[in-house]
Amino acid sequence: MCHFAYPNVNPLEQPPFIGCGRYKAMDRKQEGYNAIEKVSVTSEKYLHSVVSHFTPKSIGSKKILYEKKDKDETYQGDSLHLAYLLANVSCSRKLLQKNRKGDIWCTGFIGRGVSGPDLLSVNQDSFKLKLDAFLNENDGLFIVPSQNITPSIEDALKERDADLLNLEQVEKLSDSFAFEKKTILRVRPTELPQLINILFEASLQEDKVPQTVSAPTHSHRSFFISIIAVIVVVVLFALTAWHQDQDIIACLENGDFFKAEKLLQKGAGEDGDEFAQLQKKLNTPIQFTVNFEFMRQGEAVTLPSDSPQLAETVLDHNDNYKLIISCNSPQYPLYLYAYQEDYQGNLDAMFPNPQWNPGYNNPLRPDEFPYHIPPGDDGFYLDEFSLSETMNMPKEIVYVIASPWRARDIENLFGEVAKAVDPAIRKAKLTEIVERLKLRDKTALKSVCYKMFHFRHGGEE
Repeated sequence: MCHFAYPNVNPLEQPPFIGCGRYKAMDRKQEGYNAIEKVSVTSEKYLHSVVSHFTPKSIGSKKILYEKKDKDETYQGDSLHLAYLLANVSCSRKLLQKNRKGDIWCTGFIGRGVSGPDLLSVNQDSFKLKLDAFLNENDGLFIVPSQNITPSIEDALKERDADLLNLEQVEKLSDSFAFEKKTILRVRPTELPQLINILFEASLQEDKVPQTVSAPTHSHRSFFISIIAVIVVVVLFALTAWHQDQDIIACLENGDFFKAEKLLQKGAGEDGDEFAQLQKKLNTPIQFTVNFEFMRQGEAVTLPSDSPQLAETVLDHNDNYKLIISCNSPQYPLYLYAYQEDYQGNLDAMFPNPQWNPGYNNPLRPDEFPYHIPPGDDGFYLDEFSLSETMNMPKEIVYVIASPWRARDIENLFGEVAKAVDPAIRKAKLTEIVERLKLRDKTALKSVCYKMFHFRHGGEE
């Protein structure tokens, strides 16, 4: 029986493909496999609610889910949602054989839709890396969100002689059809039910213990119906709460703080441990300070980011400098981002930065503070330039943001800047990044931190 594999990549490593986590439903543990105790996603309870929504019978199945990894590393991220769902379905429904080779790769985040859970896109840069890894591995089928298939991806697949199919095309294929080429199966957001029905038989034939049961009376039927109705109400309430938590987290990660605040107000007073924890995170102030340290004539000078003296400090290409981030927030890891905007409007990533940090260091644990950017004895240096170019000593602006949630909107935009060829498009993207950084200063959420300060860039006259 094949595995449902979810690929992991790290754009900051070479090669970026880390390997796959591979799920398999089995009735007993085999060598090299581990039972799944925890799923490393944003909301494990929400993911379990999705599994229950699509395959309630898997809960009582004799089979349980095991995992093996290509490498002994931590594989995590919401893009594993799809693989985890399909693997759970395989606990209670038999996978149809379509003469594919190897394991089935999957990537896709499952979010809340109008009529139920939807399959949503993953980060496009990461998706490209995963697709490239798939085309170079031995497995034959990769199930992906249709939103990630762009015209350029379609062209690349044609060049690699890979098949790109949709569910309608796969449904028409007979069981004897041979997948001779690498095949990418694109799935629209609302097509998860169809995907499951195409991949799996209607039910799994299992041995059952014969039981003698008397025919239920009318009162028995009424009692059972009442119990089922109560269960349905409870499950629907729980699903709504989990979905709302997920909606708030998605807003926080994408910089939509106004909507997050509205959803938080709407859910105020609701029961549920996860919602209560989310509220606590949002309302817990973070004591967050940034110090600016620079070398002047061999001596280290440290100034708080809000110091008026710092605003008049002049550094040139001979002076090195760094940031020292302190945080008195012992409860949660924090996602930290620092950017420097120069006098020409360019934006450099101070953290995370692969030059100083070979691995992606977010989030930072509470015991990692105070955190030095760059680490150790290293420092940043300014470019050498002539004051005649600007007629004054321009500002170098530093932005620092932190919160318990990843800033996906900033990450995605910064990735688009790196790929932009047209100077006008690049400039527009940089402007948008700065605007989205400043959004963090406008929210009333106590756990979202924002610092901005500047110093002067000196040069030769």
